Amino acid sequence: MLFLYQISLVELFGLIVGSCVLLGIAIVLIARNIRWKLDPEDAPISSLANDFVNVVYAIALGLMVVGVQGGYSEVQELVMHEAYTVGEVFIDAYGLPEPTRSNVQNYAEKYANSVVDDEWDKICEGRREVSASNIILDKLIFEIVKFNPGTNGQVAVHAEILAQVNQLHDFRRERLHMGSEGLGVVTWLVVICGAIITIGLSGFHRTESASTHYLIMRLLPFVPVAQMW
Repeated sequence: MLFLYQISLVELFGLIVGSCVLLGIAIVLIARNIRWKLDPEDAPISSLANDFVNVVYAIALGLMVVGVQGGYSEVQELVMHEAYTVGEVFIDAYGLPEPTRSNVQNYAEKYANSVVDDEWDKICEGRREVSASNIILDKLIFEIVKFNPGTNGQVAVHAEILAQVNQLHDFRRERLHMGSEGLGVVTWLVVICGAIITIGLSGFHRTESASTHYLIMRLLPFVPVAQMW
């Protein structure tokens, strides 16, 4: 399912709706060819069951959207904290003597660029190998740890930068953990099975006009989208 996270929202919308439309047309085609239709006296019960499934499915989709949006907000907050912390390390490094100052600022800048230019793409592709940003962060930490402050001012700056780097490391680990998570298998099963059941039940309703039946099934996949909006 990783490829779903690598395409645009427009492409994802077209893929989902298109698949549901094809599924609906296939169900109608099979149902009409084998003449499997509900009797008129069974229509009220079938409509009630169909409405119940639609409501439950709409609630499930709504909860899924809320959960995904909540996870996105948490990752966004972690990214902001990580970016702010890198900037603070860069600025506070002015209180260190050379060459430690330049080394720390150089590693901080390289780390930020590596995360944006390299690591984002690897996370999107589901790749978990050690990235260049992880190596750069280790070098940044080592550069700060090995520094031996000689004045009281340098002691205060060194302690502050060391605390910030530890926070940066924590923010990075949390971001990688949350950023590598997608929708679980159970959630995907609920979405896919719910769509099949919803469309499938509608495909066996008695409709005399074949063109009307196909038109209804073409429009049906847009109902969950309208419910989520």
